[in-house]
Amino acid sequence: MIFIRRDNDEINRKVQSMNILFISEDLVAGNVAYLLTKEGHKVKLYIKDSGRRENFENMVPKTKNWGEELDWVGKEGLIVFESSSHGKV
Repeated sequence: MIFIRRDNDEINRKVQSMNILFISEDLVAGNVAYLLTKEGHKVKLYIKDSGRRENFENMVPKTKNWGEELDWVGKEGLIVFESSSHGKV
């Protein structure tokens, strides 16, 4: 578990750490992925755009194949698609 502080007050709630996989076309949600790592979550980031894959280097762990990370996310984790181009709506 991790602790979150709000406005420098006493620690007011506990949050379970979660595995979160971000699947990104062009890295719109990169900052959110980074902030979630700072809150103690285990985050992996897939970036489709080859010109942006070096962004967030050494800040958020990355994967070259998001499909191989599905077991890592598991049933208790979260998958974030930042666009709707990954399948039929």
